[in-house]
Amino acid sequence: MEAGSAVAAEIEMKGIGMDYGGGGQSPAVRDVCMTVRKGEFAALLGPSGCGKTTLLRMIADLLEPTSGEVRVSGSAPRAARLAGKLGMVFQTPALFEWRSVRANVELPLELAGVPRTDRRERSESLLRLVGLEGFGLRYPWQLSGGMQQRASIARALAMKPDILLMDEPFSALDEFTREKLNEELLSVWGHTGCTVVFVTHSIAEAVFLSDRVFVLSPRPGRLAAAVDIPLPRPRDASTRALPSFHELVDGIRGRFREASA
Repeated sequence: MEAGSAVAAEIEMKGIGMDYGGGGQSPAVRDVCMTVRKGEFAALLGPSGCGKTTLLRMIADLLEPTSGEVRVSGSAPRAARLAGKLGMVFQTPALFEWRSVRANVELPLELAGVPRTDRRERSESLLRLVGLEGFGLRYPWQLSGGMQQRASIARALAMKPDILLMDEPFSALDEFTREKLNEELLSVWGHTGCTVVFVTHSIAEAVFLSDRVFVLSPRPGRLAAAVDIPLPRPRDASTRALPSFHELVDGIRGRFREASA
C-alpha cells in the first residue's frame, strides 16, 4: 500500500483512555487517536507497559476503554467480533495439546457449525499457506515454537477475518526464526489481503513489516508519532540491508527519545 493513499478506514480510535485503577490512579493510555486503513499492515510500537496490548484488546472487544470510542469496520468492536471479522494471535500459541494441529486450526470452524468436509478443505489450505503442509496430524508438543505460531496464525485465519490482530507473536523466538517468520507473515498477508495490527517492541521488526508504525510514548501511552514506511514490497532479507531501512529505524528511535524526554 502506498503511504497516504485514499483508502477507507478499517479501525478508528478517538480519544482513547484506559485507567485500570479508576479515578485516574493507574492510567495505561491517554487520549490516543489513530486510524488504520483497510488492507494496511500497521504496527503498534513502544516500550513495555506503554499500552500496546491494551489498545489491541480494545479493538478485539476484549476490553472497553475508560474514555473515547473504538470503531471497527464502522461499528462497535463487539459487532465486528460477532460477525467474525476479527482474528487474534496471542504472544503464546495457546494451542490445545490434546488436539492435532489440524484439529486446532479447524476449531473455530467446528464451533461455527461448518461441515466436516469444508473444515478439512479449509484447514489443509491454511496449513499449506503457513508452511505446515504434512504436519496436520502432529500435536503441538511435537512442533517447534515457530511452527506452533504458524499453526496459531492458521487458526486465526480459519474464519477468513477482515482484520488480523497480533500481540507480539514472535517475541519468544530466537532472532533467526523471528526474521524468517516475519517474511512468511508478509507472504500470508499478501495472500489474504486482510488488515493487520501487529504489536511489537522491536523497532526493526515494525519497520520491516509495516506500512505505518504507530509510536507510543512510555506509560501512560500516548501516540507520539505515526510514521509511514515507504520501503518497497515485496520485502525480504535484502530489505534489512537498505540504507533507507536503517534510516527509518534510527528515525523512530529518535522519536522514542523525544517522547521519553
